[in-house]
Amino acid sequence: MTKKLTEKPFCGGTLTRAGFFGKIRSALRRLSMFWAPKNVHLDEVKRPKINGGRSKWEFPCVVCKEWFIKAHVHVDHIIPCGALNSFEDIGPFVERLLCEKEGFQVVCKVCHQLKSNEERASGAYKN
Repeated sequence: MTKKLTEKPFCGGTLTRAGFFGKIRSALRRLSMFWAPKNVHLDEVKRPKINGGRSKWEFPCVVCKEWFIKAHVHVDHIIPCGALNSFEDIGPFVERLLCEKEGFQVVCKVCHQLKSNEERASGAYKN
């Protein structure tokens, strides 16, 4: 059993299966940071910040309904991207990750963490 966990069949024997797919998942998530529909969604829901300060805009959390500056919100996928544990998972993962603006919602950091924890517990990250 231990051998299976430490097997390194990828990248010339330097990566485990989990490490290999973790790198692919990480690279795809970095790419998604520049996905235009995410920014279009943000632009559509923002409002000018009421109280002064450095931030010009604030954004509504769809869960708690409070307003936050951009540094305190995440653009969340309405449908979780799921797991990325095999070559078969890549297509569906990318489809969900790089969705159109209707597939995104703005969630404050606290609500996002709670939502992510619930999704992990319920198995939503499994394909």
